Amino acid sequence: MPYDPNRHHRQSIRLRGYDYTQPGTYFVTICTHARQLLFDNPALRRIAEQQWQRIASERVTLNAWVVMPDHVHGIIVITSSNATPSDDASPVLGINVKPGSLGAIVRSYKASVTRRAHRFQATAELIWQGGYWERIMRSDDELAATRAYIAENPLRWAEEREDLDALRGPMAGKA
Repeated sequence: MPYDPNRHHRQSIRLRGYDYTQPGTYFVTICTHARQLLFDNPALRRIAEQQWQRIASERVTLNAWVVMPDHVHGIIVITSSNATPSDDASPVLGINVKPGSLGAIVRSYKASVTRRAHRFQATAELIWQGGYWERIMRSDDELAATRAYIAENPLRWAEEREDLDALRGPMAGKA
């Protein structure tokens, strides 16, 4: 189906007017397609972890992060800007993402995990949801709270799964 701007419009959830190439600290959540539990597979989890660590560069550092069965949480710190005022968004596959921006970093991560996962599984299965969620960290308190959230995420995940299993038993007639 050809692109129709009247039917195919997606509102950006990014902060309007904010330059995501500028130095800053960003909390990012990236979910698997249809919230599949892809990273329950140890080999796929290792791929996601290795590729996350490769995000780090001369101008990008990583803070707390975790790969969960169906999503990745992480804090990305852009330490310097390599964009110039004349840099325009570069259309790649119809997506306007500024080089060096948070969006470009996330897109690169998702693409590298997808390539390696497809080589590993020899499948064209979708790995990721189309977008990602981000929050600009604006204070040390917010950063500390986000680090704690990420660190506690695996425990919360396990507790939520146990609660779901407990609910499923009675619903299926198994007490």
